[in-house]
Amino acid sequence: MTKTSLMLAVCACAMAALPIFAVEAKTVHARKPWRSIQFQSLFMQTAKVGWALGGQSSSGRPLLFRTTDGGARWVRIAGPDSAKAETTVFSGPDAAWYAVKGGTAKHPWAIVYHTVDAGLHWWASRHLPLAPERSNNLDLVVSQPHGAIWLGAFAGGMNSQQFVALYRSTDNGMHWSGGANALPVDGLLGFVTADIGYGLAIHDGGGVAAWLADKSPTSMKAPPVEPQFYETRNGGMTWAARPLPVPKGYQNGLDYLLPIQWFGRTGMMPVTFYTGSLTSPYLAWGLYVTQDGGRTWKYDQTYRLNGNAASQNTVNVTFDIAAANQIYREIIVTYGSSGTPKQRTTLWHATSPTGPWTLLSRMSGLPTPGGSLDMLSSGIGWAIGPDSIYVTRDGGRTWRIIHPAA
Repeated sequence: MTKTSLMLAVCACAMAALPIFAVEAKTVHARKPWRSIQFQSLFMQTAKVGWALGGQSSSGRPLLFRTTDGGARWVRIAGPDSAKAETTVFSGPDAAWYAVKGGTAKHPWAIVYHTVDAGLHWWASRHLPLAPERSNNLDLVVSQPHGAIWLGAFAGGMNSQQFVALYRSTDNGMHWSGGANALPVDGLLGFVTADIGYGLAIHDGGGVAAWLADKSPTSMKAPPVEPQFYETRNGGMTWAARPLPVPKGYQNGLDYLLPIQWFGRTGMMPVTFYTGSLTSPYLAWGLYVTQDGGRTWKYDQTYRLNGNAASQNTVNVTFDIAAANQIYREIIVTYGSSGTPKQRTTLWHATSPTGPWTLLSRMSGLPTPGGSLDMLSSGIGWAIGPDSIYVTRDGGRTWRIIHPAA
């Protein structure tokens, strides 16, 4: 799963065993001016300390960086097999996880690496067998303070994905359970405890909204019967479908669920809808909210944007939920001719899932589409721009540019 601007800010827990790798993290010294970096994503943990993915290794994977001065200068973190990392998550100022895969087509495996001291030392899991002769794309989720971590491997293309392996550790990676097994889900949305969590199944390039409501779309001749939203109560060994309410007028539209951000037993899960109609709104979005750990879900009101297929506008909506009362959404509209496209970016804020939304700022060319906004509950935040990082200290009302370097 790609980053969706939902921050993963969880507490680091030290592992009980000695590390099997020791790698010294060094700043790449260079004559001034420093070498600039173009980041793909930021994961700031405090006002000073954070992680980032950017640049590219020889294998094409993004490189891992860490800052301790708010983003001005960065240290490249070298870890065992980090050049082959397929999925990376962060669990505090000094803790990070990443997973790599290896082996042969008939005997593939994965390893999960973990550091609790900013990359000076690394722990490695055992070789976790994956499904043979499958693509085995990796998905990594950490849930703290439960000390639980999941590694999923899904196979298939855009129209037909499925988990073919799912592992879980409840002691920060010391021991793992699970294995290769066909499951109805192909992605993890988040866990509220070490046992209770949620996943999704993607069909035909995206979910169909009616499947959230547990009934097949009427406009499709032979719709698949699988629902999209699932719940597990035993750490991922088995999954059961969970219907969700769908706003009127979007029963037959595509929907896209994003990972759940948890604050105790309160969880928020962004969703966007696309109807495919030339006359109806091109994009609508809202939030699914639970206040009882996922037992019941309520749908927030639908927000719409005046961009549709007829106007040839492309709309990108990014959510960033820094706290239960600090909800941000960033809207990027790309318009004009394909040869010389223009962008209009606005940043909004709400103090509850039901709004109202307040316009904070209009930012020309900030940030790049794809989910680069990263806000803290204190109102300090960052966003990725072309060859730069934008920083705010007043909750997004004003921004200044810094040029990150290593």
